[in-house]
Amino acid sequence: MVNREKRAIARRLVQQLVAGAITNDDFEDGYPRDRNDPALNGIYWQLWLLWNDSYTHTLTGDHSPKGETIVTLNRCTAFLGSDLEYKWPPGGSHSFKAILCKTFGFKRLFEAEVKQELERLSKIGNFNAWPFLNE
Repeated sequence: MVNREKRAIARRLVQQLVAGAITNDDFEDGYPRDRNDPALNGIYWQLWLLWNDSYTHTLTGDHSPKGETIVTLNRCTAFLGSDLEYKWPPGGSHSFKAILCKTFGFKRLFEAEVKQELERLSKIGNFNAWPFLNE
């Protein structure tokens, strides 16, 4: 189920985060949740990988998104502006194991786990189009 109101809030927050107008903590505090619209949860967990939870910062300077990350962020805002149902597994693209590896700084294990997750997800849809299922 698509929750237009909460998607609009999420979309605005993603745009503000990318522009460096709000901090990671502002984003987390304001980001809407809705169990009936899995896009909100999936996009949140994917974007969570963009910042460091150990301190408050904006996505500027060393934290600025680059390259493919910018493309993904643009797709997130486009998806949140759509009425499309989210077809990916709930919780974003990263397993609990990958999230723990990121949290505790195990970069190589995190990268290996992400690679394994991407291989699994490639059987569902085109991950290069995420959060859309296909281009």
